[in-house]
Amino acid sequence: RSLFADAMAAETKLQRETRLTGNSDLVSAIDATLQAMLGQKPNSVLARKVVGRWCQSANAQEFKEKIRDYLGRLDEQVLLGFYMTIQRRVEMMEAGPAQT
Repeated sequence: RSLFADAMAAETKLQRETRLTGNSDLVSAIDATLQAMLGQKPNSVLARKVVGRWCQSANAQEFKEKIRDYLGRLDEQVLLGFYMTIQRRVEMMEAGPAQT
C-alpha cells in the first residue's frame, strides 16, 4: 500500500468520536459507571457527552476541564480514574475479542 492510501484510510478525530459515541456497549458501560458515581438514574445522553469529551481530550487534566459542567462535583482523583477507565475500555474494545 502507498503512504497516500494509508493516510486516506486513517480515521480522523471526529470520525473516531462519532464512532465511539455511537457505540452502544461503550455508552452503556459509561452510563452504568456514571450511575454508580453520581447516584443518578440512567442517562445515555450524559454518557455520550462524557465519551465525546474524552475523545476531545489529550490527557486526564484536559478531560477534567472539559467535563466540569457535567461532573464538576467529583473529586479530581475520581475523575482521573474515570479517564483511565474509559481509556482502558476503548483500548480493549479497539483491540477486538481476546484470542484464546
